[in-house]
Amino acid sequence: MPVLANIYYTQYQGSSSSRPPVILIHGAGSNHLCWPAEIRRLRDATVYAIDLPGHGKSAGTAHHLVSSYSSAIIDFIARLGHNRAILVGHSLGAAIALQLALDHPQHIAGLVCISAAASFQIDPTVINLFRLHQTQKKAQELLGRFFVPQHGKTNWYPNLIKSLPTVRNSLWYADLRAAEQFDLRGQLSGITIPTLVLSGEEDPLVPHSNATHLFRQLPNARFKGFPQHGHLLMLEDPTGVAHEIQGFFGEIVG
Repeated sequence: MPVLANIYYTQYQGSSSSRPPVILIHGAGSNHLCWPAEIRRLRDATVYAIDLPGHGKSAGTAHHLVSSYSSAIIDFIARLGHNRAILVGHSLGAAIALQLALDHPQHIAGLVCISAAASFQIDPTVINLFRLHQTQKKAQELLGRFFVPQHGKTNWYPNLIKSLPTVRNSLWYADLRAAEQFDLRGQLSGITIPTLVLSGEEDPLVPHSNATHLFRQLPNARFKGFPQHGHLLMLEDPTGVAHEIQGFFGEIVG
């Protein structure tokens, strides 16, 4: 089982080992399996899809702070033997990527932020439901309704809902607490790394307006909105998202 710095990962080896690798960072309550093959196998890129600490097959416990997750990923990049990496993050994973770019810009070659914002508005009721073990089923049902617009629920959606009970209550609680406390408003001008922001225009968890605000506050960013798409953008349109990431990767590495 491939593990570095206590982080489990899968690897797709691209044709050029001299280019910065791409690291895929999943969102709250998830793991490396959230990334479809179209994104895990970018052309000419070496791609690592990781499980954050306490998630999936990674050891340890989930963290209550985004900065703790970012420290773990910096250690992972160092253990890979690379000085710089391109980070692709979804939701909480995008928050971790932004924090890394702010704290360790010398190690980040580019950012792709999917369903992202400078801060998250998490309903305290949802967090408290996950804190109370006896209401786990109710909390998961509530969260399941939030993921995508009603008309966007396709063949992958039933499998997503089935997977929710397999995620530990404490993990959901830790991740949602980390998201709740994350706030880079007022600091985004300090992130000058090339950034691509991707947003579903009907995202019920991270409003499209929050993603556009993030884009406008970043000095070196470009933006792509996906009409009639929701929060799990990479699952709803894997081909479209992969196309945008591939083009961005090509611009950075040449």
